[in-house]
Amino acid sequence: MDTTFPNVPHQRCMTHVVRLAQAWLTRFPKTVAGRELRTIVSSPYSVTTQKGRDNWNMIFNHWCSIHYDFLKEKSIPLGNGRPWYTHRRLRAVRSLILGAQPELFTFLSVADTPKTTNDVEGGLNSPMKALLRHHRGMSPKHREVLVFRFLRRRQIQKYQH
Repeated sequence: MDTTFPNVPHQRCMTHVVRLAQAWLTRFPKTVAGRELRTIVSSPYSVTTQKGRDNWNMIFNHWCSIHYDFLKEKSIPLGNGRPWYTHRRLRAVRSLILGAQPELFTFLSVADTPKTTNDVEGGLNSPMKALLRHHRGMSPKHREVLVFRFLRRRQIQKYQH
């Protein structure tokens, strides 16, 4: 994506990142590190300024450094099995957030950028999917024309209002 559209800013959908992180952490994490991380990943919605973004990133990065050794702990099975990371889900959430961090708060620096994909998913994709499902017997070329006409009609309606 970066090579195809190098000058287009990217915004990760905050809702998807938070929901996935919360699902992996569960509602009631058993460890102190898990409870702290759940609090951190539940709070990016309250970030409304670049200073708030910097503060949120600092808190998350501080959590990573405090629990660095804890996240490296491995469980060793009885017998000849291979050891595995004891806190795999915490590590997964850490990786998710680290990967999303550069694009999690783009909406603060790029005007008219939403922090979620709700407008795209419910406002654009959902009716388009329903239209394609209703006309599922069409050839790919006809489906392409159908989508083009659908998008063009939405564009015209948008500018008439």
